[in-house]
Amino acid sequence: MAAAVLLTGACGKAGGEQVSAADNAKVLADVDASLKEPFAAVVKDNKAAFDASAQALRAGAGKLKSDDLVPLSHAVEGLADEVADAGQRKSACPAGSPGADVLRSEAAGKVRTEAKALATKDATYKFGTFLPAAPKEQNRRLANGDFVKKKSGSGSGELVIENGAGDTTVSVVPKGKKTPAFVVYVRGKAKHTVENIKSGKYTIFTAGGEDWDAKKKGFTRECAFSKFDDEFDFSGSGTQWTITLEQVVGGNASTSDVDPNSFPAG
Repeated sequence: MAAAVLLTGACGKAGGEQVSAADNAKVLADVDASLKEPFAAVVKDNKAAFDASAQALRAGAGKLKSDDLVPLSHAVEGLADEVADAGQRKSACPAGSPGADVLRSEAAGKVRTEAKALATKDATYKFGTFLPAAPKEQNRRLANGDFVKKKSGSGSGELVIENGAGDTTVSVVPKGKKTPAFVVYVRGKAKHTVENIKSGKYTIFTAGGEDWDAKKKGFTRECAFSKFDDEFDFSGSGTQWTITLEQVVGGNASTSDVDPNSFPAG
């Protein structure tokens, strides 16, 4: 007669454990609380602490072991990767916010979605207080012709700026200098003339983008930095130059891209 063998063991899905709802709720609360301080560095744009925050997220994800919490664990791991990447990325917009980028990321959205799904399943499952809502995108602008850095000195030169692109700042840097003599804001599809430019030779740099941060003096999104390859000589009396900030058929002024981090500060 064949022996009947009864196999017993814990029920559970691969990669997860079955535990009580009360234990799940406690783990969620503990992990959530442990992430508040390290993730605050991300919110405050403290890039030096992004790696530590990513490590804390991974450690927290490792504690979400039960069957119910595995999807959330994977989402938190994804957020850890996003934070680590954001800490290493060279931003195209130095005035932008890497923390805001993280909060708007798909990875952050996945954590919010999984946390909401858990709360729907069981009201005691609370998670995500460490993770603020994604900030709304702003579109702050200066008025056309506003000076980001006011012109010093006086002369007879004029610079006519015809902007066919988006909002742009134009930095006019004296030859041999590293800082602009002035920086002027020109809105997209607009025109502005800067008068009384001091005699001398200059290099002209442009920075375009969206959403102007007046405190950081730069755009926060969709940034592009370039310079005109040729110098602009305002040495003659009443010299006028006209620049067009878009590609023009038959144009005679070439430009080159500039590293955002080496762009002349205003």
